[in-house]
Amino acid sequence: MKIALIGNSHLGPIAPELAGLTRTDAYDVNATYFISRTYGQQQLKIVSGTHADIVEDVQLDVDNGVPDVLDTRVYDRFYVCGFQFSLIHLIEAVQLYQPESMSLDLAPQLLADSDFDDYVDHTFTTTTARSILDRLRAHTTADIVLVPAPHPARWVASDTRERSLAYGLLSENESAREFLLSQYQRQTKRISESGFLVAEQPIDTITDCWFTRDEYSLGDPNGSTRAFYERGDFYHMNRSYGNVYARQILNELTS
Repeated sequence: MKIALIGNSHLGPIAPELAGLTRTDAYDVNATYFISRTYGQQQLKIVSGTHADIVEDVQLDVDNGVPDVLDTRVYDRFYVCGFQFSLIHLIEAVQLYQPESMSLDLAPQLLADSDFDDYVDHTFTTTTARSILDRLRAHTTADIVLVPAPHPARWVASDTRERSLAYGLLSENESAREFLLSQYQRQTKRISESGFLVAEQPIDTITDCWFTRDEYSLGDPNGSTRAFYERGDFYHMNRSYGNVYARQILNELTS
């Protein structure tokens, strides 16, 4: 089976683990990676026959051998990884506008509960992930799978930096947390109802319902250096996380 994976930095820890596993005899899978980088030189081109679609938000490092043309006729399945589709994206949105019924004070603006669903729908419909899913579907009838970006690392709930404060408040308010989790699950359901598949975050990497276990976090708030990935990155995960996700993807493919 030939698969194509399109992603941003959240594909970073999965791709090398997937590549290592597919080099063994255990899996008959050939994978090609289209990882967007801020320093990429070419935009992704999705093609099928004579029709081409340029994806401006995916910048590929062609100088280092990354392909920039994805011919949908070549692959059996497609994966779209990250690109703002995440629980974190929802929590950032609710810090701009929150429903009137929410007991926490997270946002400067309130929305009527009847309008909040529409706001969240718009927030996720306009993600780059959704745009890529729809563009791929215009070129192929093959399976297209969304791989959401990770849930926040557990340590963010006790971090005192301003950007982290909402996570601490939410961790202490069960009703608000469950409400937002249901909103996120509603978005993954909308993806499924639109004809796509969703490769949910592996359950073994999750703790307290909606945090990623700290051992999978790339960032470490107690790190000895002042590098960004130690100071405050609670949204990128490490290669151990990538290995768990890669195995889940391959097991689903070969089951």
